[in-house]
Amino acid sequence: MIEVPPTLASWLKRRDLQVDVRAMKQHPESRNPTLLCRDRGGHRVFVKSSVRDDPGITHEQVVLRALQSLESVPRIRHAAGGTLALEWLEGRTLWELRRAAKQGPDEAIGAALARVQIQGRAAVSSFGVRGDLAERLLWTSPAFFASLGPASLQLIKQVQASGPALQSLRELLEGETADRALLVHGDLRQANIMVHRDRSTFVDWELCGLGDPARDLGMLLADDVRAWLLPGDEEEVQTRAELDRHARALMLGWEHTARQLGFTPAGDNRSRVMCWTAEALLRAAYTMTHHHAHLPQPLVDAAIAMLEAPAEWSLELLGPAPRSSRAESREGAQARRVDRNKRRNRDRSSRPEPRDGAPTDWRAALDSARAERKLARNSRQPARGER
Repeated sequence: MIEVPPTLASWLKRRDLQVDVRAMKQHPESRNPTLLCRDRGGHRVFVKSSVRDDPGITHEQVVLRALQSLESVPRIRHAAGGTLALEWLEGRTLWELRRAAKQGPDEAIGAALARVQIQGRAAVSSFGVRGDLAERLLWTSPAFFASLGPASLQLIKQVQASGPALQSLRELLEGETADRALLVHGDLRQANIMVHRDRSTFVDWELCGLGDPARDLGMLLADDVRAWLLPGDEEEVQTRAELDRHARALMLGWEHTARQLGFTPAGDNRSRVMCWTAEALLRAAYTMTHHHAHLPQPLVDAAIAMLEAPAEWSLELLGPAPRSSRAESREGAQARRVDRNKRRNRDRSSRPEPRDGAPTDWRAALDSARAERKLARNSRQPARGER
């Protein structure tokens, strides 16, 4: 029998909701119980309730009420105090679709995300999103150091050994300014996107706020990068071609819809997407060091490489950006020049090599692409004696 806290049981009774089965097993990191209930007509309702005075669900209630006119957010059935009852969403999560068929409506998801971020901006004017791990990597307090285990300390050491990576993190946080801020989900993982027919719905809005729209794109892309570099099992394995296809379709849908709605992405938007991808990979790596005392070196190496050369990584994974304006083209070229300057100044010997057996094809693929582009440029330029 499912044990329901007395206060939550009373809340359900007043709304004629009966517990059917627990919607999902309680995750060790989760503080809030979630239940699958049925109303008087037998329709399923998803209920989540806060405990320990967690403000997340109250925050989600406020935001979802303001977003009810948008198609890509769940409909509210009941909301009061720290308890929220939502429509039951049919379909499967994007994470499940990836595992089952290595596919997903990536372009449609990118378009839906752009609509929610732009049209829902006013819903969170009084909230903000913070990059806690990036801030701790840049400004590490003695108390935080004292709380870390050996694997976590090694992660911090490797990131802080790369000056260009730290510079990119600093620019990433400083770039979250009011002029580019949109509604940001804040926890946009594949498990938080429900797909049913032509509808993509973003769920779990507890961490949303105003911020850099590239943050959501980077976090979502990081799930695919992690499945490529360090899959959890055979069903999660993803090839480089599949990664490229998912990433490019996602960006295409987002950029096209954003422009249709009158929002012009900044010229360095794609570079920022790669930096947020790196930040999300570092978060995943930190979680593994914290809970499993194990350092996932491939994720750390890839994250540092992305932070050191985000413009080149965006070209490799996302493809050439659409040249919609001269200003955007100039900013993108400037971002690539900054990457080259960072590489000239970095000390490669300060960063340890991947452990034995770690996949390094991502490094080889990037180096090969750089060599091909350099060869192509040289072939178009006449030798000095011929000028």
